[in-house]
Amino acid sequence: MAKNTVKNTTVTYDPKTRVGKVYARLVANPNGISKEKLYKGLDKAHVSFAWIKIHGNTHKTWRVANLKNGNVKLIPLQKVA
Repeated sequence: MAKNTVKNTTVTYDPKTRVGKVYARLVANPNGISKEKLYKGLDKAHVSFAWIKIHGNTHKTWRVANLKNGNVKLIPLQKVA
């Protein structure tokens, strides 16, 4: 795995890619981030954001919540033993 790779238990994103940058921004802002800041400087970032939602739901590792103030937040899901 590359030194600068963002990794969780099931999905690895290269932070040099658009999806990796969006994921890293979500992880770096545990209290939520505005979509404007999340997408800033990235072409078609909404597509990457959609893939992150899909991956989290598919692997049951996280979900993305829409907060009342319009921000979005990545919520890790805990596995039940």
